[in-house]
This record gives sequence, C-alpha cells and structure tokens, in this order.
Amino acid sequence: MKILFMRHGESKSQAKLVQNTDPDSWNGLTELGFEQVKSAAENTPIKIDAVYSSPYNRAILTAQTFLDTRGDKHNITIDERLREIDYGFHGGDTKKHPEMIEVAMKQIGGDYEVRFGRYGENKREIVTRFFGFLVDVFNSHNPDDVILAVSHGRAISIIDYEYGTVNGIEKEHAGTKNAQIKEIELTTDSVEKLVKYIEKLNSDEIKRRCDLIENAAPATDTLKPYLLDLARTRVDDLDVSYEVLELFVNGVYKSELTPVTTNIDKMALADKDVVLITAIQDSADFIPHFIKHYAEIGVKNFVFIDNDSKDGSVELIKNLATEYDVAVDIWYTADKYNGRKLMGWRRRLMSYYGLNRWYLSVDSDELLVFGHENINTFIADLESKERLAAGAIMIDMYPNLTFADMDNIAPEDIVKEYRYFDTGTYESFANRKYNRRVFGGPRQRMFEISPSLQKYPLIFATEETIGINPHFWHPYKINAQTAFIAGLLHYKFLPGYSKKYAENAENGLYYNNSAEYKVYVEKVGQNTQTSFYDPNVSQEYKGFDSLKSILD
Repeated sequence: MKILFMRHGESKSQAKLVQNTDPDSWNGLTELGFEQVKSAAENTPIKIDAVYSSPYNRAILTAQTFLDTRGDKHNITIDERLREIDYGFHGGDTKKHPEMIEVAMKQIGGDYEVRFGRYGENKREIVTRFFGFLVDVFNSHNPDDVILAVSHGRAISIIDYEYGTVNGIEKEHAGTKNAQIKEIELTTDSVEKLVKYIEKLNSDEIKRRCDLIENAAPATDTLKPYLLDLARTRVDDLDVSYEVLELFVNGVYKSELTPVTTNIDKMALADKDVVLITAIQDSADFIPHFIKHYAEIGVKNFVFIDNDSKDGSVELIKNLATEYDVAVDIWYTADKYNGRKLMGWRRRLMSYYGLNRWYLSVDSDELLVFGHENINTFIADLESKERLAAGAIMIDMYPNLTFADMDNIAPEDIVKEYRYFDTGTYESFANRKYNRRVFGGPRQRMFEISPSLQKYPLIFATEETIGINPHFWHPYKINAQTAFIAGLLHYKFLPGYSKKYAENAENGLYYNNSAEYKVYVEKVGQNTQTSFYDPNVSQEYKGFDSLKSILD
C-alpha cells in the first residue's frame, strides 16, 4: 500500500494575510497555494483510491483542489490525527520563536518527551498519532491501494523520518515544501513493526493513564474495564489524551454531585422509559421552553445538574415539573465547569439511573426535533433498525433582529422570535469518529468560525458506552451505525448573551481557551446593528420537514 503524504499549498497565514491566532476558517490557500496544488495533482499520474485530510481548512482545500484538478470523485475523510502539530502557548511567531527552535532541535536529536510550548505536543505524541493513522488505514483498505493523506509540513517531515527509522530505511531530516508529496510504502511486516513501536514508545504513558483510572475507580466499578481498555488502545486518539481523560475521570468519580430534589423512582423505571440529562447554570430564561418542548414530545423523566445557578433556575424547574406533570431530579455541583468533566457527570448519572436504557444527553439550549409522533415512536423506529443512537445536526436559531435588539427579547418570546435558520450554508465530510462531520451555518457565515455541528443526543447507553466528547460516543461503531435523522434546534445567542459571552471569553473555560467566544465578543462589539438574518439564506422554521435539505 502506498501512502502519499502531501503538505497543503501555501496558506494565507504563511503569506501573512491572516494571523496564526485567527480562526482556522480564515486560513485558506493563497492563489499561489492553489496553483501549487494543481501542479502537484497534474504531476501525480498514479491512481488514487482514497483521500484523507487534516481537519484544518488549508488542508481540506488542498485535498479538494487536488481531486477537482484530476477529476476524481472520492469523498474526503477527515482524520484529526493528520492535523498540525500543537505548538502550545508561546510568544511571537511560533515556528521561528527561539524556544520553538530549541525544542525542535531536541526532538530531532531523539528527545521524545520535550514539549512545544506550554501544553504543546511532544514527539512521542506526534509519532503515535501518525503511526496510528497508518496502521488504521492499512487495516481498512485493500493492500494494493494508493492513499492520499493531506497534512502539514513539519509533521510530515517527522513521520517520514521516523517511519524510515523503524523500518531500517535511511532517511535524512528534510523539510516538506508546500504541496510536496512524500511516499510511504506499507506492508504487513512494516505495519507490525509500527504497532510494536507504538506500544514500546507509549508503555510509560499507557501505565500513567491506567494508573489514573485504577486510582479513581472502585475495584467493582462496571465502567472501569472499558475505560482501561480505552486508555490502552486509544493512545493515538487526540480526544482521549491524558489531560482529557483526567477531566472525564474526575467528573465520573471525584466531582461532588449532591441530590437536591429526587422525584424519579429509579427502581420503578421501565425499560422503555427515557431519561433526559442536562446541565444548567443560570438558565431560567430558556428552561420553560426546554421543559415544555421535551414534555410535549413524551419525556417524563428529567435530570438536571445545577452548576451553582444564582438566578432561581432550581425553583423554577420545580414549579414547571408540577405544571407539566413530569418527574424531576436535581443534582448540585459547585465543581468548576469543563465540557469533558460534564460528560463525566452525565455518564455517572447514567450508571446511577440504570444502563441498558435510552437517554437524552442534551444541553439546556438544545431542542431535539424529529419526524415521529413522539419520543417513544422515534425510539421504536431506531430499535427496528437495530440502531443504538440517533444522529442530529445542530441548527443555530436566530431572530430577524439586530445583535443589539436581540438582548431586548422577552424570555417568554424566545422560541417565537428565534424562528429562523440557515439553508445552503452547511457542508459535511466523512469522518472515522463521527461517521459524518458537519460544519457551517450562521456562525461560519457571520464570524468565519466553523463549529462542529453533529451530535448523537439520543443514545441507548450500555456498560461500554463512553462519551468523553459531547459530539460522539465510544466505541466508534455507535456513530458509524446511525444516520442524521434529527435536528437539534440550538438557541446559542439568547437574550443577555453579550454579557455572558464576554465572561466566557475572559474565563477561558471552553474549548481552545474560549477562542470562539473571544471572536463573538470582538465581532459583535464592532457590528451591533448587524443581524444574523439574511433573506438569501434565512428560512423560517415550520416544523421538522423544514430541516430535510440539511439532514439529507
């Protein structure tokens, strides 16, 4: 099998047209970059059987331009393991900063543990994820296939050299130019060497990860063996790094979750009873819409994790439970919020209320919609197809008002006013974890931010079900066996969002040090009279059928 590792064409950041700190979606290819890729495609006469790409915009554009130039019709599969090296926090230009150069020289000299910057990657992690990619590709394709893998310069240089070292092929430390292709040949023998090398290289890391779980989980805990297996076998998975695993494990075993209100008799829950689990923090404005919606589609059991709300959300939920005749349990934690820790809280409560049942794992600003009479008929349809989850695309909802006027919408009018969504602005790619990964919508259109929009909110949870990332489940087969047959109406920019998002931008608790929220604060602050609404792409939501063009 031949793997053609190709570096992306010249990027806008390389040409100093955008900053390295700008959103990735801004960092496309320059005109020269497109020409470089076209030239490489024209000079690659060999037949390509499959195409993989880093998730970064410049790499995806490179892969698509390569295919378009040749007239090939392959889908592009996004694999996070092909992404750029994480250089961590630093000062000045990343790759030319003296500290970065010093680390690079140590890595070239054989130091596998020294890290780029603060919280950046080391050579062991870089090699592990790329070798893991090679092993998986070899095992999932025909042995004589030719695979194109679009990635990044320094990473390709490292892997090209390291592959040679492991397989006794003499290579020099050589840079990789824009749109340059370096070929690696895989055989059964070479892949076996890679597997053994990964195990040897990561023996200490695997022990550290397993020790983390052993020290946190009780000996009889039923989740423990699955977590240990994940720790051992997914050492190449960026979403199961030690730091991510630690947050999840802390959420499952160490966070203090205290019951405040207990009305669900877990022993009386029938096999067909659905339990909804969500977290709240000062969510009083939207909670009435949330409970009303889910009660109307047939949900009878609600579990709320209150993360130290101060706005009366808890008392409001109690009153709404009576109004809609639903059973509500409320748990309290003052533990500092983190998305991975939250997934630990959810998994812990799934164990508490009983596994081998259906759960709705949703955020408090998300309303699940589907093409069935109620949640029970929807689940019956899933079970008839032997599916363990329902895939959904997050649809950002917004009003026909300026950013400034959005803050003045009365809480009771939110759903009535936020009745518009984008059409024609979504795109998707194949993905090994998600089955299909979706980007776009109004956030990309207005802020040039590409949030990940696919989720699997309705899940039949078993002992082996682990959701460390809110966008997919382990084992990956759960995601691969389902389809996007539901929508998650997402009310992200609620009244009062400007103040809340400024706080999020400052506290850095969200993904990538709250980088997304920092862009919102900057862009909205500069354009308060602008609106999400655009007559060219905005459509009024009139029921689930309105979303079919996005889901298909």
